[in-house]
Amino acid sequence: MTPGALSYGLAALLFFGLLGVIATRWRGRFGGAFLVAVVLFSAIWAAILAFASLYPQIAPVRAVALVDNLRSLLWFTLLWRLLTRREDAESTDAPIAPVLRKLFVGTWVAVIGLHLAAFIHQLVTGQPGLQTTLFISTGFALALASLVMVEQLFRNSATEVRWTIKFFCLAVGGIFAYDIYLFASGFLFLRLDGDLWDARGAVNALAVPLLALSISRSGRLKRKQFVSRRVVFYTSALRGVGLYRILMAAGGFAVRAYGGTWGAFAQILFLSGALFVLAIVLFSGQARARVKVFLTKHFLDYRYDYREEWLDLTRALTATDEETPLTALSIDAVAGLLDSPGGALWLRDEGQYALREVHNLALASQQPIAAESAFTRFLGEREWIIDLTELEREPQLYDDLERPAWLQAIEDAWVVVPLKQGDNLLGFIVLARALAMRELTFEDHDLLKTVGRQIAGHLALDQSVQLLAETRQFQAYNRLTAFIMHDLKNLIAQQSLVVMNAARHKDKPEFIDDAIATVDNSVKRMNHLLEQLRRGGNQRGAQTSRVGEVCRDVVARNSQRKPLPELKIEAEGLRVAAPTETLTMVLGHLVRNAQEATPADGSVMVIVGRDGENAMISIRDTGSGMSEEFVRQRLFRPFDTTKGTKGMGIGVYQARDFMRSMGGQLTVTSAPGEGSTFVAPLPLDDTTSKPSAQVAIEENL
Repeated sequence: MTPGALSYGLAALLFFGLLGVIATRWRGRFGGAFLVAVVLFSAIWAAILAFASLYPQIAPVRAVALVDNLRSLLWFTLLWRLLTRREDAESTDAPIAPVLRKLFVGTWVAVIGLHLAAFIHQLVTGQPGLQTTLFISTGFALALASLVMVEQLFRNSATEVRWTIKFFCLAVGGIFAYDIYLFASGFLFLRLDGDLWDARGAVNALAVPLLALSISRSGRLKRKQFVSRRVVFYTSALRGVGLYRILMAAGGFAVRAYGGTWGAFAQILFLSGALFVLAIVLFSGQARARVKVFLTKHFLDYRYDYREEWLDLTRALTATDEETPLTALSIDAVAGLLDSPGGALWLRDEGQYALREVHNLALASQQPIAAESAFTRFLGEREWIIDLTELEREPQLYDDLERPAWLQAIEDAWVVVPLKQGDNLLGFIVLARALAMRELTFEDHDLLKTVGRQIAGHLALDQSVQLLAETRQFQAYNRLTAFIMHDLKNLIAQQSLVVMNAARHKDKPEFIDDAIATVDNSVKRMNHLLEQLRRGGNQRGAQTSRVGEVCRDVVARNSQRKPLPELKIEAEGLRVAAPTETLTMVLGHLVRNAQEATPADGSVMVIVGRDGENAMISIRDTGSGMSEEFVRQRLFRPFDTTKGTKGMGIGVYQARDFMRSMGGQLTVTSAPGEGSTFVAPLPLDDTTSKPSAQVAIEENL
């Protein structure tokens, strides 16, 4: 028995075994009845080739070639059905991409036509014709077309389906990849290598277990009916490479046949040069761009895969970092749509458009552009994509818009993309000429316009973030200034009282003492304010205060006006980690507010108590009170005052801010006509929890 007979015989047995398993256990799955037919014919094909290996003298070449081509055509048809049919639709004749239909129909017509032409030639001339050449050509073409279908089937399958079909694609892909190698080598010598031909059956036999494993995993095969632009590009490139290899083989054979004594050397040199040319084409950006343009014009109904374009744009604009600003990413995102190497970005800035970013585009000038120029007004009003090549050729399409001098000075300028946010022109991008120039279509204009609005939104958000950061810095500065002004206002009020009463009481020793005490208090408070500024406002833990003594001081300082404040201490010896002077000032402000809101015959009471680990300071009055809406919306809002020009509206806000900085809080309970109660819980200092005797000893040390 010959090696070929053994190889193809083993393949026939395995295919018949696979057919039995499919027929008994997996009927109706993974291609249905057509898969059964393909496997059955593959088994018959292997048996015929095994017989031809045993008895080559009685097996005609035309019959072997016809059977072999039919077997490849059936596998090719099965792949086409799996790729293009939709089992979840009402009909299996779902619309398919024109490029797939052309590939399918063209392959069938070419193979059958070649066989008919050879048969007619034999009938007319009585000569067998180029049977071997025909067999090699059709075998190579079918193998290449089938391999393209395998690649498309796997790439266009959903992720959850790939687990099912990956071994199927490996098996069928391996079969036809070997066929490509077999028939490609046949092109070089115009005959098939005997060893490669004999081993072909064993290769097919090795693929049978993979087919069985894939079929065992399959249920109803469901796929997305989608052929992406990337698939068309790569499969077309694969077909182009295959055609180029055929031409290489033919050229190499001609050089060897007619090269005489230098034939072998010339063939090697020719093939090496052809490989270099192929590598240059594959790695050339301009060549790839031209291929994309050609495929878009002749094979696709839509120029762009909008889903992929949108996802790519989103990823590009959200990948900002400190090293690559959003402006640079925006240029790259727009330039990539048209295969442009770069561009420049202008953004509106105080009545003009300033240059913000340049990438791979030579500029003659970087001067800002007036916002009210005819060019920028045209962009803002029309939101048109300006093709500068078309503008020079047909200016009437752009209402005879004149190309400004600064734009004429940019030699490589090609397209201007407006960036509109709402009705405002935020900026525009000027793109450099593409690697492969082409005419822009309405799809290009629509995509660029949409991308321009998306980029404008991201750039506007980025500007808002930067503006917010600057505003916060100014806010912190203004807040500190407001606090200082509030303290100065209180100090000025005290000094004003001394000046007003000096004319009448300057001869009284009591007044002099009181005036000196007032000035001394003002000096201390000013020194305390300067200390706060030096510490940057961090007051917590700087000093420990006795709550009871602070409240007594507050009541004493505000006893010159009515109603006189009263003090009720329910817990003695409480201490909090807070600066005494600031705590006195804050509580004094709350007491004065209570006095101003309470009639002279009313009451204002300061209560000191304890609640767990907190000292509770309450200021209760019987004044006019406040509504819930006023407390919720206006009481703690800075610079909102009911005192007219006499107040600044930050006293209560400052009091709450101070309490929070000390780890406490300031809450209020009030109702119109029923008075108000301010409660300030402050965490107790550690010394409060010590025995009173220990505290007294520490204080006397």
